[in-house]
Amino acid sequence: MNVGTKQKGFTIIEVVLVLAIAALIFLMVFIALPALQRGQRDTARKQDANTVITALNTWKGNHRGALPDFTATSARTEFQENYVKQLGQYDATDDTTFKYIDGTDVSSDLTTDTMQVSTNAQCNEDGSSLKAGSTRSAAVLIKLEASDATVCIDA
Repeated sequence: MNVGTKQKGFTIIEVVLVLAIAALIFLMVFIALPALQRGQRDTARKQDANTVITALNTWKGNHRGALPDFTATSARTEFQENYVKQLGQYDATDDTTFKYIDGTDVSSDLTTDTMQVSTNAQCNEDGSSLKAGSTRSAAVLIKLEASDATVCIDA
């Protein structure tokens, strides 16, 4: 009998333990991934809102401080084609996702897929809603996905 020999390899307990640890790591990744993606989409939405704010300020600079009259199709088209060239999350040429409102009304169908540009309005102090502004003020409202909050940014 050979008492001093030892078999090489892993025991079944060691293999099961390694598989269980790997499964836990994969589970944590798949749980955290959607939250990370929501955060990235919200960051892109905020960047798009800042792009629109920059476009509004550029428009005002080129038109003696006046904002575009979005009720006129020609002004809306000029703004979309010449000032808001590319957005990541929103389609500026689609009136169902890019809403132009004159005043402080908040669109009832403001979702994470829509952006509201309000002329003659400005953001409240808390940055979540609108209040009346001057004829040269505008604000952009977006809805975030991760926190379900409405964000308002002044032009």
